[in-house]
Amino acid sequence: MALGCSSPTSPSRIDAINDLKVSHFVLPSGSWNWVVLHRLLYPHALNHFLNLLVPDFTTGLDRCIWEPDKHGEFSIKSTYTELSKNTWDAKDRRWDLIWRFKIPEHIHYFIWIVMRDRLLTNESGYHMNHTDDPSCHLCGAFTESALHILRDCALTTPLWPSLLQHQHFPDFHILGLVDWILLNIDNCQLLSGTAIPCNIFFSSLIWQIWKHRNSHIFAATTVSNADLLHVSRTWALQFHPSSLIPVSILILSQPSILRWCPAPNGWLTLNTDGSVNTISSYGSAGGLIRDNDESWLTGFNRHLDITTPLQAELWVIHEGLLLACSYLLRDIPLLIVGSIS
Repeated sequence: MALGCSSPTSPSRIDAINDLKVSHFVLPSGSWNWVVLHRLLYPHALNHFLNLLVPDFTTGLDRCIWEPDKHGEFSIKSTYTELSKNTWDAKDRRWDLIWRFKIPEHIHYFIWIVMRDRLLTNESGYHMNHTDDPSCHLCGAFTESALHILRDCALTTPLWPSLLQHQHFPDFHILGLVDWILLNIDNCQLLSGTAIPCNIFFSSLIWQIWKHRNSHIFAATTVSNADLLHVSRTWALQFHPSSLIPVSILILSQPSILRWCPAPNGWLTLNTDGSVNTISSYGSAGGLIRDNDESWLTGFNRHLDITTPLQAELWVIHEGLLLACSYLLRDIPLLIVGSIS
């Protein structure tokens, strides 16, 4: 945000302003020099300074930091990351769907490869000139694509009714690869007759299809569809341990109620919280100290003017620690620092 000057300036005055440093706006007493700030800035810009902690010159000299690096150090890696981050499409919902549910990392990676159509099939090998035959060697289909291997092959198709039982997915067999994957990994219904989520079972099944297909081609091993389904269900149970709990228990279980718990004898609890109005951007911070009898001992609150949620949280930490130190100086031995949720 450009704060701007409160009045027109001459060239010589502009040069003088350009030579100003933050230290010129701080009084020897350690407070902002409001006389200078009022003279140079618009009134609305002063609200931003009200929310800024005055620089402490006893902490050492300022230094340049490189913001993209968490340690403030410049590096080629952090520069490349900063320049290329807008090309990642990290907010694309499809990638959230892939990584959000709990399955082994190698299956996450496998699904990611499938979604990007990078599976090493005869079709991809044909386009890369690794083979002159793009057909499926198991069923004779003209093209062996990733979708053919996982869904449309004559050896694979009989596996899917077990997933589709009692579910209405009319487009299941006609969707393209990406839409088909997304349809299934977003399906949180329970597999018929089990407590296994369908997306967990689907992930396990397509991984087993790929594994056993490779074993059949390269090691001449054969697994029946019944055994393949059994292995997939077994692994899905390992991926999703709550599936081992009977459904009746899952339905009857009640969420636990969270509440503030007093500190042990001889301890004090500091609770803090900060908030920001999403419309005006004005914030506030507050906190209190209680003993193990839940008695209020002292507290603080602070108006933050224009701020951000991060700044509000930093302010409550700063003010809370100052309040805590005042009790530590009284030789109170122990202190618990917590947040109000």
